[in-house]
Amino acid sequence: MVYVYSIIDEPTIPAPAILGLDGAALHTLEYRDIGAVLSLSPTSKVPPTEANLWQHEAVVEALMTDHSVLPVRFGTILPDESVALAKLTALYDEFIAGLNCVRGHVELGLRVLWDDDVPQTPSRRLVPSGGSGRDYMLGQVEEQRKLDKQREQAKALAEDIHASLARLSAESIRRTLMTPRLLLTAAYLVKRERVEAFRQEVEMLSLANPGVRLLCTGPWPPYNFVMVTNNE
Repeated sequence: MVYVYSIIDEPTIPAPAILGLDGAALHTLEYRDIGAVLSLSPTSKVPPTEANLWQHEAVVEALMTDHSVLPVRFGTILPDESVALAKLTALYDEFIAGLNCVRGHVELGLRVLWDDDVPQTPSRRLVPSGGSGRDYMLGQVEEQRKLDKQREQAKALAEDIHASLARLSAESIRRTLMTPRLLLTAAYLVKRERVEAFRQEVEMLSLANPGVRLLCTGPWPPYNFVMVTNNE
């Protein structure tokens, strides 16, 4: 059995000097101008432990140094190299298109959070002694209106921040207001030579928006833009 980490271009370049899962050596199975980076696997299922997940990630990141990479989903194990070669053959055009898409690019991640907690729902107050149900309901409506306005403003801010960074990327994906405090989570496919410009833009946006915190991570393999799955 073989464990698969990534599809790569430039398969004649030696695999990096890093061990795979269970300390297994890496090797590249070549097909035309692409390859699959593999290691022998003693088992048909790899437990998703933190150590295994990070080792898989470390291998794919090491491959980024000399290759364009199409990361393969964690836990992908094939019966033998002949099956892996058959997949390289059958999916060659798809792999080439993916490699062309990410060549010269890396993925950068972004999270935008409020510095302070944001109320999630109107408070459920008891009707005070001597108060009326009508006053209570009017108060609830007012609180909900303020909350809706706050959310609209938060979404607009998230979209503005995303637009400023998306122009520096080839592709991007985003989700806004996943929680009341998390305004934006996004991923950007950025040319390697524009990574520093992207980070500088994040810093400028942080200074321009002191009420929120921008957390930029990466560079990462392009997991959010190309991911090879085992479609057995």
